[in-house]
Amino acid sequence: MLKDNRGRELTGQLKSSYLNNHHNTFQESGSLFYTTPKWSLYSMYTFADAKSISRSQYLSHHTVGNQVYDIDVDARTHSSSLTHTLYTNATYNVSDKSNVSLSYNASFSPKSDTKGRTTNSYFSNSNYTTSGNSYMHNLHLAYVLKQLRLDANYMSYSNDGTQDMNYEKYENPTAYSYWRKQTSDRFNFSADWGFPLWKTARFSVGATYAYSKTGNRQKNADILNGGAGSFDISSSNDEHTANGYAGLSGTLFKQKLSYYFHMIGQYYKINDYECGAVLPTASLTYVFTPKHIMMLQYSKTRQFPSYWEKQEYEQRSDEYTVSIGNPDLRPMDYNILQGIYVFNNRYTFTVSYYRVNNFITGQTYQNPDRLEMVSKNFNIDYSSSLQFTATVPVSIGKWYNANYVLTCYKDRYKSSDWYGYAFDRSKWATMLNLSNTFTFSRKPMVALDVNAFFRTPTIVGLWNYSRQWNLDAGLKCQFLKNHAVVALNVSDIFESGMPLMKEKFYTQRQTTDVRFYRRSIFLSFTYKFRNFKEQNAGSVDTSRLGY
Repeated sequence: MLKDNRGRELTGQLKSSYLNNHHNTFQESGSLFYTTPKWSLYSMYTFADAKSISRSQYLSHHTVGNQVYDIDVDARTHSSSLTHTLYTNATYNVSDKSNVSLSYNASFSPKSDTKGRTTNSYFSNSNYTTSGNSYMHNLHLAYVLKQLRLDANYMSYSNDGTQDMNYEKYENPTAYSYWRKQTSDRFNFSADWGFPLWKTARFSVGATYAYSKTGNRQKNADILNGGAGSFDISSSNDEHTANGYAGLSGTLFKQKLSYYFHMIGQYYKINDYECGAVLPTASLTYVFTPKHIMMLQYSKTRQFPSYWEKQEYEQRSDEYTVSIGNPDLRPMDYNILQGIYVFNNRYTFTVSYYRVNNFITGQTYQNPDRLEMVSKNFNIDYSSSLQFTATVPVSIGKWYNANYVLTCYKDRYKSSDWYGYAFDRSKWATMLNLSNTFTFSRKPMVALDVNAFFRTPTIVGLWNYSRQWNLDAGLKCQFLKNHAVVALNVSDIFESGMPLMKEKFYTQRQTTDVRFYRRSIFLSFTYKFRNFKEQNAGSVDTSRLGY
């Protein structure tokens, strides 16, 4: 730490971590924060050397015509990657009420490799290797003047990879050679202005516009069949999203009633598909007494499918299983209604209902015409959930604090056309979360977190999920006047947190087991130079990119 009497200060942080998830991952990061009366400069760099292992078992009772084939599949992968992450920000305070900032995010994964092997009781065993890399750059410029905020953002993204696959029962050393690439450029602009209407009310208005251009390409050389299944496919997406919004917030009745209303008008266009939407958000909070508080909330939002899954891609993971895209995927519309009662500022009781129209599900499908398992995302009519939740905090002195959360809910999935089938499924389930903190010492700070989770059998689409439970534990120690922190966490100690998934629907019969290699051990050491405080690293949304 460096500080002088002219208001200049330099602080920083170093962090090293180790993760064992049946393979070892190492991560190192460093941060620097420098401030003057006019400037603040922040920079962070992270390097990760990650390795992982996964395993999935499938049992498929596949009906073709009048015959049922029992197919056992065991798929295992070993993956490794090197990732560099960089963030830097410079902010200049023009005045007490005005500043301008420029930030840069970057993520580089120049080396990502996977080796996979699939054993199959009916088809040939297969082996594959994949390699690839990805790059992301993001620039963000922001200007604040009193109640006005302007933002401009540009992101560039690239991801490509290859896959070579062979089937052991054939003489060909390579059955398929597959190559894919995605590039994306995205521009965002926004303006937000807020001002008081009167003492207890505030009005805000704004607009956003986003444009993205994404290119996808894939090539497949069908060496096994002499080129019969070879293809070279490319697609591009031009996407426009424009939002105009206005909001009103404030208090009434001597601050007993708080309200918030926000309305978004949205226009969306991707290639030849376009649609509009009105997305309202409303919240009311009434304080009857300090011990009795009621809240009512409603919101409507939209979620868009990824760019890759909206193209006509095709990729095999073995001789039996194929993943294909769906250009007809539509956005999902979320409607969420929630009522909350808070008693004594401690106990919370919640009733909530959400419904997602055009819900996207990735249910696998056994082709009735041939022995092929198809993985394809579909829009179904809707998914909904009715939930009742009680949260009870418990404390004993200064050494024990806990939150007990009990949820009873009913999930429903409805589709009028899934490969020609219709279904309407619902089921009640119960979920219990226990979060416990034991504080053994305060100087130095030594605390133990123990978290437990249990859920009764439930459903997701056509899948039936078995009951599941989970236990996590974490020990944290702060010393050297809280400058140094050592943390040890163990997640899913008994590798019981994932369910067994089964489907029994008309001729569709399959079981999926992914309850392998779930336990992880995380150890980290952090040292903060004097009064360093974590800064917002301005994460970039890449959820719709990649494969």
